[in-house]
Amino acid sequence: MQWPPAAFRVHQIAETLTFLNPASRNDQCEGKPAKVAPIQLDEVGENWCTSVPEPLEPYRTGRTAVPNINEPASMTKATGPLNKLIEDALRCLAAQHEETAPLELQDWRPVTELCRRTSAATLKAAIALSKSPEKLRRVLGAIVLGRLGNRPQKPGGVFREERYLALKELFETEMGAEADPDVMADICSAFCKLDDRRAAPVMLPLFDHPSAQIRFLVALAISGHDDEATIQALIRLSADPEEEIREVATLSFTQVDADSAAIRAALHKRLDDRFGETKDAAIRALARRKDRSVLPFLFRELVGKHPFTLLEAAKQMADPSLCPALQQVWKKILGRIAHNQYEALSWQSACQAAMDACDCRM
Repeated sequence: MQWPPAAFRVHQIAETLTFLNPASRNDQCEGKPAKVAPIQLDEVGENWCTSVPEPLEPYRTGRTAVPNINEPASMTKATGPLNKLIEDALRCLAAQHEETAPLELQDWRPVTELCRRTSAATLKAAIALSKSPEKLRRVLGAIVLGRLGNRPQKPGGVFREERYLALKELFETEMGAEADPDVMADICSAFCKLDDRRAAPVMLPLFDHPSAQIRFLVALAISGHDDEATIQALIRLSADPEEEIREVATLSFTQVDADSAAIRAALHKRLDDRFGETKDAAIRALARRKDRSVLPFLFRELVGKHPFTLLEAAKQMADPSLCPALQQVWKKILGRIAHNQYEALSWQSACQAAMDACDCRM
């Protein structure tokens, strides 16, 4: 997937919780690897930040390595008052559009520290930024509103209601004007990081947006919802040209019980998807619905190279015709015990449960 230059920038800032597996799809844009060390911020308050000497491994194809804020580190004095921090953060954001930007401006520390703060003053500043006529300030406002106070000990951060209302107002303002795709992507990403279920119907009208990054974020936001409008949007998104969007939309049907001929038809279209994760998600979603037409596809994948994610689907189908495939999986697991005993034992337990459900005999 070739995202526009600014795409998914907001997934690379102040990451506390990974919405999706970063190794597979959290950051799909192309760009340069990080040239600076990441920053870690401890649970200490407004006037401290930290630094570490070793660089963080960049995501698979990210623009810049994500600052890791989950690990402890020694502390040094902060960069300065709130206003100065905001100006430094704005310079960092502006530098992302310049190929020859100085290394010191490619450092995400000011943005990260803003997101880690928990004060009402920072919230007020973020809301003010979101109302600015300047695009870059609105972008920074959205980033901070989506992540304010996010920490491992407090996922979702602080002032959640105020942040949701501010993001909703910013979203509606952008929709009422000639919406800038970059700003809208930052707002959608902020909604996803805030993880408030009320955001799904707000974002739903953008499910067919021309921007792939926005469609991806909408798919994330509405995943797990099962009202009729959302289901219809997910059906459309499951056939999106972008493989990661198809995967997220298809995966959503493994999480909800909604069932219809249209849902099953959309899932059947993904059974031979060229993207393996989407194909597996379609099989699992159909197995959840006890659709027997999925059995030959499930059998085929169980005897393939990576069958382990489909063991739960085999258990749900509980069909003896799967036994020969499950016996092959069992042998593969035994061959892996010497390499990774913990992982193999987990698979062994799942395979045994599937074989019991299918009434297999060893």
